[in-house]
Amino acid sequence: MEFVKLLLSQNYKGYSYIDSSDTKMSILGFFLTDDVGCSPSPFKEWAFNDNWGDACSGNITGLEKEDNYILLTDLYSDEEVPSTLKITRQQYAK
Repeated sequence: MEFVKLLLSQNYKGYSYIDSSDTKMSILGFFLTDDVGCSPSPFKEWAFNDNWGDACSGNITGLEKEDNYILLTDLYSDEEVPSTLKITRQQYAK
């Protein structure tokens, strides 16, 4: 089973990454806590507005559009071939 474990901070009203089942889920966890947590609206708008380009990035995550999918990668991966999380645009928006 794949999972991402986040911790809600009562003091800061945000989430912290705690654990995940694998590298791809770690990418998702860091995207949610470090990139989306800062400003979620532009990332969501980008996913559905094809006039805004096929790629963007946050503090730690690179994003690309591929047909009806969004590809997320760790910008600072130590892997020779960085892992990529591929999700549908609908999954991404949720």
